[in-house]
Amino acid sequence: MSIAERFVAMKRAIQEASALGAEFRIRGDHVEISVTLPDELLNRLNRDFLRVYLGADTADREAVNFLAALGVEAVEITDFDDAMPAAKELTATKPAYLGIDIETAPTAEHPHPRPPVRINADGSVSALQDEIADRVGVDPHRSVITTLQLYGGGRRCFVFRGAALQRVLATRAPPRCS
Repeated sequence: MSIAERFVAMKRAIQEASALGAEFRIRGDHVEISVTLPDELLNRLNRDFLRVYLGADTADREAVNFLAALGVEAVEITDFDDAMPAAKELTATKPAYLGIDIETAPTAEHPHPRPPVRINADGSVSALQDEIADRVGVDPHRSVITTLQLYGGGRRCFVFRGAALQRVLATRAPPRCS
């Protein structure tokens, strides 16, 4: 299926889901759907493409394009077993500095969801979207890390998500000797 055909199919699926009362919210690296939908419709709402369709990857694309202009490859690490080899590669050159960036989302205990993505009647994403009023996602006491990016120089920047992120966050750094 071509990208254009996937786009049209997603637009129709979003239109059907919206008619059933579904709202879509971007939460970290995934999309939440506010109602239970029929399995057949959920299958057509491919989670990876849904994120792209709703525009949640715009910032990711901008960052990846910036890295490409610098000659740096963004490497997404999501599998638990891939986290430590990536971390070892990152520190193998013993970089003097380590660049770090995190993305956060509200915790389950402090749910304050982002406004739903506005959908037009035809299933397309509205050009007008609501602003996020409460910045709970940036409060370290009410949010969790959903993405961790690490860069230590060189040609690769690592982006940890999912199980790989949890492994990195649970790993203690060895003590530094002077």
